[in-house]
Amino acid sequence: MGTTTGRAIDAAEQTVAGLRRKVETVMDEQVTPALAGAADAVQAKAEDVYGRAKAEADTLAAHVRNRPLTSVALAAVAGFVAARIIGR
Repeated sequence: MGTTTGRAIDAAEQTVAGLRRKVETVMDEQVTPALAGAADAVQAKAEDVYGRAKAEADTLAAHVRNRPLTSVALAAVAGFVAARIIGR
């Protein structure tokens, strides 16, 4: 009876080892490359967004430098409108 149990345990261990190898193969061949591709796409998009935001910030800074009074007036109006909205 002990040998039958031992054989069953050996068979189960071999099955688990085979399944582990299959999972590792799938991870190496499919999942890891897919995640790497997704990470590359996200990084490229983030760099694009950063570049656009920096360009817009530079444009805004130039506008403030060129027209400081207009910029202050617009900021005051925006603050007033925000205060009115929040106050309600």
